Amino acid sequence: MAAENGAWIGRDAIIEIYIDTPSDTEPTTNWLTLGGTRGLSISGSWGSVDVTNRSSLGAFREKIADYIETSISTDGVVLKAAASNIKAVREYFYAPTTGQPCAWIRVTFPEESGATETLSYPVLLTTFDYEAPYDAEATFSMEAEGIGQPVFTDIPAP
Repeated sequence: MAAENGAWIGRDAIIEIYIDTPSDTEPTTNWLTLGGTRGLSISGSWGSVDVTNRSSLGAFREKIADYIETSISTDGVVLKAAASNIKAVREYFYAPTTGQPCAWIRVTFPEESGATETLSYPVLLTTFDYEAPYDAEATFSMEAEGIGQPVFTDIPAP
């Protein structure tokens, strides 16, 4: 039975990367689509600092948040239509033009109304795998850690 509550399938998300000398501001052009993606995981977690002291009430620890850590990982099948984009990311990963494998990641999510929401932020590419087995599909996987604040943008329905 089809979902009636407006659920959507993860494959509707679009993942793009900008690898040409990333800057502090979000780029507006030259985004490369990573077509054929299968999995996507975006996570964030706050670190904490223990500030318990003699004046803390009871036997309870006191904590405050310090830094937020973000990460993203994706994997998929290399499609001929997007193979040149995967190749560009792979080449940049192994020989970054900026000395560090920094990039911008942008993910576009659909909304029930027809609008979309994008999440974009600067990242440090930490892992890139490319597999081309003899008897199966060619695949890629990539992991990155956030190095700047995520930007969420709502795009109204056409």
